[in-house]
Amino acid sequence: MMRVLVTGSSGFIGSHCVRRMLAEECEIHAVSRTGRDHLRSRVHSHTADLRDVTRTTALVADIRPTHLLHGAWVATPGKYKDSPENHDWLEASLALAWAFGRHGGARFVGIGSAAEYAPSETPCVEDETPVRPSSI
Repeated sequence: MMRVLVTGSSGFIGSHCVRRMLAEECEIHAVSRTGRDHLRSRVHSHTADLRDVTRTTALVADIRPTHLLHGAWVATPGKYKDSPENHDWLEASLALAWAFGRHGGARFVGIGSAAEYAPSETPCVEDETPVRPSSI
């Protein structure tokens, strides 16, 4: 059975993804910093600050997910593009990916935003719009 770890599970996109996964035959592990998560019986909730590499590595080693949907990052409106936290989240994401691979993970999906694409007046088209962020 697929065992999925979802980061950013209490966020806008992550919460919708978890709801969708509930329709699938998979074991769902949702992690958030606040612990404010899904109270559904099929979702295993975990509280962790993923920027704590030691805690993140231990969490991944304990869960041993086969799939990881990574949506956690700084997302404060008006601040996220230039937040110094982006550097911390980059390090945390690399450590998460490393731990996931080391503990048998098969499929890692990272959720991005329109901020990773070149600024444009035309609509963004994934796989066509150049990846050229205007900030870190």
